[in-house]
Amino acid sequence: MARLFPPNFIAIGWGGSIWLDRAGTLADAAGVASHGGRLVALDFPHTEIQLFGDVAVVYSLYVVEFEYDGIVTRQSGRATEVFQRHEGHWVHPSWHLDSGR
Repeated sequence: MARLFPPNFIAIGWGGSIWLDRAGTLADAAGVASHGGRLVALDFPHTEIQLFGDVAVVYSLYVVEFEYDGIVTRQSGRATEVFQRHEGHWVHPSWHLDSGR
């Protein structure tokens, strides 16, 4: 994740949570892992991609499942993600998730 997210990364989370920068997103991921949480499943049942030179905008429906202490939680919604080709590699400077409601 650290290589994928550039310093100016912004994540707008599902459910009206605060916007996170790169440090906050990496800290959240580390916190989940340190408390035994794990990603169980991730699915993108519908995806559309628009290319604009070295920028790709990805629109998706998603379903994700996490497990904490033996309890699986499921979240689904819509995602808009931005990817940029930078120095020959794709980086991921932002995403916006919502519930789709």
